[in-house]
Amino acid sequence: MVAAQPGSSQTPPASSTDGIIVLLDQDTSRSLAPSASGDEGAVELLAEAPIYAQLADADLEVERVIDGSAGVLLELDPAADQSDAQAFEEASELPGVAEVYYNYIYEPIEAVGGDAAADALDVEAQSLDAASSSVVDDPYARSEGSPNQYWLFNANVDRAWTQSRTEGAVTVAVLDSGCDLDHPDLVDNLLTDLAYDSFDDCDLDGADVEDATGHGSLVSGIIGATANNGTGIAGVSYNANILPIKVYNDAGTEARSFSIIAAYEKLFEYIDTGVCDTIRVVNTSIGQRPQEGYETSLGPDTLVEQAIEQARNDYGIATVAAGGNGTPAAGGRQPLTTNIYPSDLDAVISVTALNEDGTNVYWSDYNACKDISAPGMNVWSTSRYGGYDCESGTSFSSPIVAGTVALMFAARPEATVDDICEALYATATPIVDTVNDRSETSGSHGALDAERAVLYLMLHVPGDTSVVSAFSDVSESDWFFTSTISAYVNGYINGYADGAFGPMGAVTRGQVATILFNMANGSLGSDATFAQDAQGAYITGFNDVDGNAFYAKAIAWAKKEGVVNGYADGTFKPDSPVSVQEFVCMLANYAHRKGEDVASASVDLSQYLGG
Repeated sequence: MVAAQPGSSQTPPASSTDGIIVLLDQDTSRSLAPSASGDEGAVELLAEAPIYAQLADADLEVERVIDGSAGVLLELDPAADQSDAQAFEEASELPGVAEVYYNYIYEPIEAVGGDAAADALDVEAQSLDAASSSVVDDPYARSEGSPNQYWLFNANVDRAWTQSRTEGAVTVAVLDSGCDLDHPDLVDNLLTDLAYDSFDDCDLDGADVEDATGHGSLVSGIIGATANNGTGIAGVSYNANILPIKVYNDAGTEARSFSIIAAYEKLFEYIDTGVCDTIRVVNTSIGQRPQEGYETSLGPDTLVEQAIEQARNDYGIATVAAGGNGTPAAGGRQPLTTNIYPSDLDAVISVTALNEDGTNVYWSDYNACKDISAPGMNVWSTSRYGGYDCESGTSFSSPIVAGTVALMFAARPEATVDDICEALYATATPIVDTVNDRSETSGSHGALDAERAVLYLMLHVPGDTSVVSAFSDVSESDWFFTSTISAYVNGYINGYADGAFGPMGAVTRGQVATILFNMANGSLGSDATFAQDAQGAYITGFNDVDGNAFYAKAIAWAKKEGVVNGYADGTFKPDSPVSVQEFVCMLANYAHRKGEDVASASVDLSQYLGG
């Protein structure tokens, strides 16, 4: 364990901590167990131990006890006239204390606000005759109109449902402000009996406050609102179990290190005892920005990081977190590039926000620690008191990714978190944004593509492939199955609008140019790299290419890069079938562009076929 060592002179800002946490040494811990169980009697039982008197003499009051995986942890409240730094020093000198930590304060990554015209809706007042454009009958699961769930389609979640549906096979723990446990569009998927208030150490069901701010209810709905029930919205996970854990105080204004650790320890307890062994995903929207000089090699809060890493490494749980919404500034908000925790920890999947058109939300934080991006503007979800509301923020991008991870675990339960991350990042699509271009400064691998992430995982982790197909006319028995699906997963091919691939059809010159462009992954730059006319049509240099056609940009790229040359009369003939010699020439030109020695007989060009 790496932690602040006893006697450390590290002094935190007064506003960033609330008391301290001590880890008792093994001998002292053994003398307390099993009394230090974290239940309501733990503090009273501790009073019989010598360590209690020593703490009292140091003016340190025991607030909570956890007999956790790291040992017995005590949450201590210093006397009114004692600073946290002084308490740190006092505790460090006590016999029986192994290590001392600051109890950091974490603030909520709050909503930035949605469409001004999007008022909260009463579920009872909703008309269910709105046509859904999804595979589910939930009226708001559509790409247009208001309310809508455009993000189901932007991130290809609706297509992912044709590959995997969770249907209770995976549980997602939502560490947030709580949840409306009676919401009609959530209640069927909520594990109400297990819902927990880790801040006050009590059941959430029956707590004084279930969800003070409504934030946790919104997040829970994005992940797990009941899909295909003819009501409201459909959660990304397609009916994962949702386990709400309230890590904030009753006002919803702050969490602490101890409440976060207690939340993870509760998850470990549920799994170890068999109460709930399907927990594979944690979603959180908590944030702490350490002051300069107070970071360690692992971040500012070793205990929280240790809990997250243990969840990942020992329990196969992926933690997904909101990447931060910047800070208020004149005229709006200012994105930050400083770290925010736990989002920016190595063991966490950190999510940034995208606009409806796939560009970066200007106020979304960015730095090298971010991992992936998802829609975060004007996201409709379940609100408190049985309604719906529209909000914006990375805390609404994060559950879109978390719900996708649930779909992935449902498809391949034996997958590791590393497998999940590989699939998410390998299939993320480039973000083209000339206004807020962060390609050189953000660690985000790109925009979430839920369908391709699920397919990638299913192809790379052993399991049943009989249900795997991106196209209606391609099945596992086809000799070209693996190559076709791999090419689709890698973004080289997309198929036709009717869901078919047409494997036996002819390939046109325009399609080949598009495939090669997709293989290049747009690496030559943004749209601004290629000339367009006043109406936005691409100028390709060929007199028979429609600048608005699907292949126009690819042909413009291919001509610029010398991949294609066209005919002597200035035409390209994009809709003509490509001949074998033409295809070989294009492929050789592409290989040359990639730096291959195409004159060498030893060059293996098969890698450029997408197979």
